[in-house]
Amino acid sequence: GHGHLPYPDTWDLGRLGMYLARPLEPRASVQLAADLTLGSWDGNPDLETATASEVVLEFPRLKPGSMALVDGELVELEARVAIRLERKALRVLSPLAAGTGAAASGRQEMPGQPVLL
Repeated sequence: GHGHLPYPDTWDLGRLGMYLARPLEPRASVQLAADLTLGSWDGNPDLETATASEVVLEFPRLKPGSMALVDGELVELEARVAIRLERKALRVLSPLAAGTGAAASGRQEMPGQPVLL
């Protein structure tokens, strides 16, 4: 959303956010970095945005030894990379929010135990 770094306003839409920029001159690169940092990126003419549930990235001129971060892990980049988001596939343990305990939900639970969302 507008006014912050490019991340989803809600995490359960099942869509990947894609942010695309062509190779830029140094001045335009600095402007894009500033816009991303300040949350005004949606008005930058050098940045295109789109969403998808799946995307395939191809690197026809990939240099040997090129690396990438995949889910926070540094891996050797392949010439073709497929990325797919599965809606609501991540299970998260979270403590109960105030007012959502056994009395509010009718469930019996152990104090201090996390709840699977």
